[in-house]
Amino acid sequence: MSICIWFWPLCYISGGFDDNASLDTCERFDPSTGKWISVAPLSCPRGGVGVAALGGKLYAVGGHDGCNYLNSVESFDPLTNRLVITVDSDVVFSLTAVDYECS
Repeated sequence: MSICIWFWPLCYISGGFDDNASLDTCERFDPSTGKWISVAPLSCPRGGVGVAALGGKLYAVGGHDGCNYLNSVESFDPLTNRLVITVDSDVVFSLTAVDYECS
């Protein structure tokens, strides 16, 4: 099971689990072509990862790498196909719901 997020007009899937392990893969679906392509992988496998789109970037929050719960946040820039670790936290996250409220 992987996490999917629409970043209009494209759909991104990142991390998750297959039958045996956490995944570090990221893929993008373009409904205009009907094709999936691989994009930059996560820095480590992330099952149970939370994902969000904000400010033109996609964020992967926490998760589980198969051995440990993770305390990092990665940001992916779809324009450059680059991913960077944005935050290391003292708190670990798994099956994270990501919400942003703008006031």
